[in-house]
Amino acid sequence: MDLSQVAERLAARAPASGTYIIGVTGAVAAGKSVFAAALAKHLAADGARVELVCTDGFLFPNARLAELEILNQKGFPPSYDHTALRAALEGVRTGPTLFPAIPT
Repeated sequence: MDLSQVAERLAARAPASGTYIIGVTGAVAAGKSVFAAALAKHLAADGARVELVCTDGFLFPNARLAELEILNQKGFPPSYDHTALRAALEGVRTGPTLFPAIPT
Protein backbone atom coordinates (compact mmCIF):
# COMPACT_ATOMS: atom_id res chain seq x y z
CA MET A 1 0.00 0.00 0.00
CA ASP A 2 1.46 3.38 -0.97
CA LEU A 3 1.00 6.72 0.81
CA SER A 4 -1.83 7.76 -1.51
CA GLN A 5 -3.81 4.68 -0.50
CA VAL A 6 -3.10 5.28 3.18
CA ALA A 7 -4.21 8.92 2.83
CA GLU A 8 -7.42 7.86 1.07
CA ARG A 9 -8.26 5.41 3.86
CA LEU A 10 -7.60 8.04 6.50
CA ALA A 11 -9.74 10.62 4.69
CA ALA A 12 -12.59 8.11 4.47
CA ARG A 13 -12.50 7.68 8.24
CA ALA A 14 -12.10 11.34 9.21
CA PRO A 15 -14.49 12.41 11.98
CA ALA A 16 -16.92 15.28 11.42
CA SER A 17 -14.73 17.56 13.56
CA GLY A 18 -11.90 17.09 11.09
CA THR A 19 -9.41 16.49 13.91
CA TYR A 20 -7.99 13.07 14.52
CA ILE A 21 -4.87 11.40 15.83
CA ILE A 22 -2.99 8.86 13.77
CA GLY A 23 -0.70 6.53 15.70
CA VAL A 24 2.18 4.65 14.11
CA THR A 25 3.57 1.68 15.99
CA GLY A 26 6.40 -0.73 15.39
CA ALA A 27 9.65 -2.08 16.73
CA VAL A 28 12.49 0.19 17.85
CA ALA A 29 14.34 1.60 14.80
CA ALA A 30 11.79 0.12 12.37
CA GLY A 31 11.31 3.38 10.46
CA LYS A 32 8.21 4.73 12.20
CA SER A 33 9.48 8.31 12.20
CA VAL A 34 10.49 8.14 8.53
CA PHE A 35 7.07 6.74 7.58
CA ALA A 36 5.23 9.29 9.73
CA ALA A 37 7.19 12.19 8.21
CA ALA A 38 6.48 10.97 4.68
CA LEU A 39 2.78 10.53 5.47
CA ALA A 40 2.61 13.98 7.08
CA LYS A 41 4.21 15.54 4.00
CA HIS A 42 1.75 13.71 1.74
CA LEU A 43 -1.28 14.74 3.80
CA ALA A 44 -0.08 18.35 3.98
CA ALA A 45 0.34 18.41 0.19
CA ASP A 46 -3.34 17.43 -0.01
CA GLY A 47 -4.23 20.47 2.13
CA ALA A 48 -4.43 18.86 5.57
CA ARG A 49 -3.03 20.67 8.61
CA VAL A 50 -0.64 18.15 10.11
CA GLU A 51 1.29 18.15 13.38
CA LEU A 52 3.90 15.44 13.79
CA VAL A 53 4.61 14.39 17.37
CA CYS A 54 7.42 12.03 18.30
CA THR A 55 7.00 10.03 21.49
CA ASP A 56 10.74 10.18 22.24
CA GLY A 57 10.04 13.37 24.18
CA PHE A 58 7.91 11.32 26.56
CA LEU A 59 10.62 8.84 27.54
CA PHE A 60 11.60 8.98 31.19
CA PRO A 61 15.14 10.35 31.69
CA ASN A 62 17.87 7.70 31.92
CA ALA A 63 18.32 8.40 35.64
CA ARG A 64 14.64 7.60 36.24
CA LEU A 65 14.85 4.47 34.08
CA ALA A 66 17.89 3.33 36.09
CA GLU A 67 16.03 4.05 39.33
CA LEU A 68 13.13 1.90 38.08
CA GLU A 69 15.65 -0.74 36.94
CA ILE A 70 14.30 -0.62 33.38
CA LEU A 71 17.10 1.21 31.56
CA ASN A 72 17.47 -1.89 29.38
CA GLN A 73 13.82 -1.39 28.30
CA LYS A 74 14.28 2.15 26.97
CA GLY A 75 11.94 2.63 24.04
CA PHE A 76 9.53 -0.04 25.25
CA PRO A 77 6.15 0.82 26.83
CA PRO A 78 7.28 0.86 30.49
CA SER A 79 9.91 3.53 29.72
CA TYR A 80 7.38 6.21 28.70
CA ASP A 81 5.62 8.79 30.84
CA HIS A 82 2.12 7.65 29.88
CA THR A 83 0.45 10.32 32.03
CA ALA A 84 2.22 13.15 30.19
CA LEU A 85 1.63 11.56 26.79
CA ARG A 86 -2.07 11.04 27.51
CA ALA A 87 -2.42 14.66 28.68
CA ALA A 88 -0.70 15.96 25.55
CA LEU A 89 -2.89 13.90 23.24
CA GLU A 90 -6.00 15.01 25.10
CA GLY A 91 -4.87 18.56 24.47
CA VAL A 92 -5.01 17.90 20.74
CA ARG A 93 -8.74 17.44 21.12
CA THR A 94 -9.36 20.36 23.45
CA GLY A 95 -7.01 23.08 22.29
CA PRO A 96 -3.40 24.21 22.18
CA THR A 97 -0.89 21.70 23.47
CA LEU A 98 2.82 21.95 24.18
CA PHE A 99 4.91 18.91 23.37
CA PRO A 100 8.39 18.25 24.73
CA ALA A 101 11.26 19.26 22.48
CA ILE A 102 13.36 16.45 21.08
CA PRO A 103 17.12 17.05 21.35
CA THR A 104 18.83 16.76 17.97
